[in-house]
Amino acid sequence: MEAVFDAILVPFVEHIYVCSTNYGKKNGIESFSDIEETYQYICILLVMGIVQLPSKQDHFRTNSGYYNSYVSQLMTQERFETLSKSFSGSPDNLLTTEKLLNNLISIWQAIEHLSIDEIMTRFKGRCKYRQCIRGKPNSTGLKIFGGADKFGYLLYFWLYRGSDTLPLVEEELDHHNVGTKCVLKVVNETIENRSGDIIICADSYFGSLDLARAMNKHFDGIPYVFTLNKNRGGNAFKDVELDKTGDIFYTYNEEEKFSGLAVYDSKKCFFLQIIALQYLMFLGVDL
Repeated sequence: MEAVFDAILVPFVEHIYVCSTNYGKKNGIESFSDIEETYQYICILLVMGIVQLPSKQDHFRTNSGYYNSYVSQLMTQERFETLSKSFSGSPDNLLTTEKLLNNLISIWQAIEHLSIDEIMTRFKGRCKYRQCIRGKPNSTGLKIFGGADKFGYLLYFWLYRGSDTLPLVEEELDHHNVGTKCVLKVVNETIENRSGDIIICADSYFGSLDLARAMNKHFDGIPYVFTLNKNRGGNAFKDVELDKTGDIFYTYNEEEKFSGLAVYDSKKCFFLQIIALQYLMFLGVDL
């Protein structure tokens, strides 16, 4: 377990150490003395995230009912506050991200299904990549595309920096829309590292007839289930009319190897899946 933890944490901590010391020198602020102190600082942040107290000061106060001896042994509150002023990390360091991604994939195999979704990480500081998406629990922050299996393990991800900075895909895939490119990229990077058969899942942000065709062409035989809006299903749902709760419509296209299902539940829902699946899999995709 320690080796797994190190594989994920080491490239991240090394990146934080370099960025923070550079930031400290540039602004005349005291920063981490060495890589070991960076580890200690990150460990305290992890503890604070797991054991959430009314204030961060409560982790250090010996006269508090919340006193945590582990935290106080690693670092004093005064030193923690000093290091917090220089704590920095750059999202542009692609080499660090690539190293981390390789480690994430190498130590885990996707199990049962791979859910692909966009993730909003709450952040209200200064960053040119900050996004604001209405309706999200964390509406302001950094937008990340990623793929996780049934246990929530994130096998692949990247920070969204604009439509012109999407991860590179093969030239023959370049004509697809953003959603399709994202799914194809995640599947391409993770599909060889899986435990048994898995099903690719994506919500209506990604789902479309174009994506189903691309999956059948480039990953023939890999099962998938997508939700989608009616107007992105091509002719599959063109003449479908769902009038009341409980109405169901099923169709399939043997030549293009996909089947479709339209259901009026609490609202009208549309699904596409590979025709090889004997029944529709209802799987969550939120990350």
